[in-house]
Formats: sequence, C-alpha cells, structure tokens
Amino acid sequence: MRGLRQTLADYLRLRRSLGFKMKHRASLVAFVSFAEKRNSRRITTRLAIDWAQKGKEGQSKWRYSLVRGLAKYAAIFDAQTEVPQLSLLRTKYPRPRRYIYSDQEIERLLCVARDWGHDLPRTT
Repeated sequence: MRGLRQTLADYLRLRRSLGFKMKHRASLVAFVSFAEKRNSRRITTRLAIDWAQKGKEGQSKWRYSLVRGLAKYAAIFDAQTEVPQLSLLRTKYPRPRRYIYSDQEIERLLCVARDWGHDLPRTT
C-alpha cells in the first residue's frame, strides 16, 4: 500500500501533466501532515471534515473540496479510501434563490438598456 505522501506526489504530478497549475499544493501538503499526525493511513470523511473546519472561517467548504479531489484519486489505488460526499459540509450562507424574470420584466430591461445606450457619446 502506498502512503498518503506518495499518493499526493503522484496526484500533483498527474494534475500538472493535465495543465493544472496546482496553486494549492501547500494546502494539500498540510492536509497530509494533518493526517500523519493523526496516524491515518488513508483519507476518511471524518478526517476531511476535521481538517476543513480547522482553517480560516469561510474556507472550510473550499478545503473540504480540495481534499475530496485528492480522495477521488487515492480511491483508485486504495479501496478503503473514503471519498467525502460534497453535500456533507454546508456553507454558512446559503446561495440566494434563483429568480426567473418574466417576459414583461425582460422587455422593460431591454427598453431601459436601449434608451441608456442613446445617452452615450459615439466613438466612431
């Protein structure tokens, strides 16, 4: 069985070969160090949540998602690796509800935009 550090090195190498810049390499290294301090030989959902929630406020979902990507890769080589579900870690602020404009509202927006464009100086 490969260690998490070797799995991370292989994962980063693969991602770079696919054109990703891997700007968050240090965060993944920090996760592996966190796992090693807990004597964890593989990624688990609990480990991912614990690490994600130890970051700065507002970053937990991002950190969780970062580990999730590594876990998907690690699961190819280790069937006992858990790939954390995306829905387990909720953001503090839910997304606003989508709003679908009515035909009349779209018509009004287009009229305002058309009229607004007439006030601009011509550049030709």
